[in-house]
Amino acid sequence: KIGGGENHRMGLFDMILLKDNHIDFAGGIRPAIEGAKAYLKAKGKNIPIECEVRSLEDIDEVFAAGGVDRIMFDNFTPELTRQGYYTTNIHLIKVINKIKKICIHV
Repeated sequence: KIGGGENHRMGLFDMILLKDNHIDFAGGIRPAIEGAKAYLKAKGKNIPIECEVRSLEDIDEVFAAGGVDRIMFDNFTPELTRQGYYTTNIHLIKVINKIKKICIHV
């Protein structure tokens, strides 16, 4: 813990991170999430999935797909971060069991 922050992962082994290039390669957010969930099921693994988002619309897509434990705001401005936080909270009120934590990386 530094400056009040807390690590949400210790290495590349403890979580699936869907970065922008993975999402683009998979053909979008939903296919990337579905692919990650299928992989975990096939391998009998139960580890969290974190998904990077580049826009407010991406947040909507993550919630529509479901099954993501964390959302990473990629290169959001402070204002866009505020809007993203608000958008995420609206979704959380509607579907609180679909996401466990929100990690904001600016």
